Amino acid sequence: MHKKMIIFLSIALLLTGCWDKVEIDERAHISALGIDRYTPGPDDEETVGRHIFTFAFPELKKEGAKDVVISSVGDNLYSVSRIMASRSNKEFFLGHLRTVVVGVDIAKNPADFRHILDGIENNEFLSRRVVLALTEGSAAEIIKVVPAMENKLGEFIAEIFRRSDRIPRIVGGSAGDILRDLHESGNTIIPKIVPGKADVKVAGGGIINNFKFKGWLGEVETAHLLVLKGETKCLCGMSVKHKGFDIPVALRPKKPRISLIEDKDNIKILIEVEMEGDVRQTYFETDEDTLKSSFVSEIEQEMVEATKQRAMDTINKIQKEFETDVLGINKYLRQSHYKLWKEVERDWQDIFPNIDIDVNIDIKIRRIGLVR
Repeated sequence: MHKKMIIFLSIALLLTGCWDKVEIDERAHISALGIDRYTPGPDDEETVGRHIFTFAFPELKKEGAKDVVISSVGDNLYSVSRIMASRSNKEFFLGHLRTVVVGVDIAKNPADFRHILDGIENNEFLSRRVVLALTEGSAAEIIKVVPAMENKLGEFIAEIFRRSDRIPRIVGGSAGDILRDLHESGNTIIPKIVPGKADVKVAGGGIINNFKFKGWLGEVETAHLLVLKGETKCLCGMSVKHKGFDIPVALRPKKPRISLIEDKDNIKILIEVEMEGDVRQTYFETDEDTLKSSFVSEIEQEMVEATKQRAMDTINKIQKEFETDVLGINKYLRQSHYKLWKEVERDWQDIFPNIDIDVNIDIKIRRIGLVR
């Protein structure tokens, strides 16, 4: 009897299949998603939806094929991805999604933006490593770009972010980090993406304050923000004027030191940054001895002055124009001066724009070009 039961159970296990199994070629593996605000026309139904969702996925049956791009209007990602079944012979699968691009018009409306963010956070298929970016124009325009170096746009953009530690003007764009910042304070900076004819450019960022878009931080400003936060290993693409010539210097910043100076009337913050640098070139047939200590000292001092000015301009814009703490001063106070933080936490939104923040920069030039 026991032998018969064992045989019966073994046969049952071998014959059991997945009731919801879907073959790989029956799925549309979404790699990139664009979300724009939808403006209904006079003939549109009232229930048509608030957003345009643009999906890109590779055509599996063709080797090296370009992405297929399909758009639909709806209220949320969950319902639209299922509604698309009526317009495609594929089941839309978001487990391979690499990039989400959101039009800035959505981020200007906190209610819409929070609705979209919740859809991203609560989708069980989306990884926290998905890239989240803002664009000034149409997100659909980004999704329709066919990169010259890579047919799959989602993979192309994700690869740019994987190298972001060597690209000094890109803020971290992982959805997990952005959502964490928004949970903690409602504030963050989201990378900006711009379409080209056969590529996209990622540089600068959009400032979000209390879940609402406040404005754009430029490329150079973003680079210096990353230095002040200790989130980059390279400050490249910078140059200094020396005797009428532009001298490019590649800088390698160390982790900044932040200290608190309290007085009776205000909170004062000092950010100290040490960097090592390489002079990448000077000018051909120069009369100067570029290996002399006096030349090196002049370049160091000129670079310190230029870098500090750019850093202070960035801080001033963040404090006075955006009034948004994306510098992480709130995190520093919470971790290192908890008692003070509890005193100012409730009013930090109003306090931050008025605190004093100073920067000390120390630069040491280590190399002068490759040949003498």
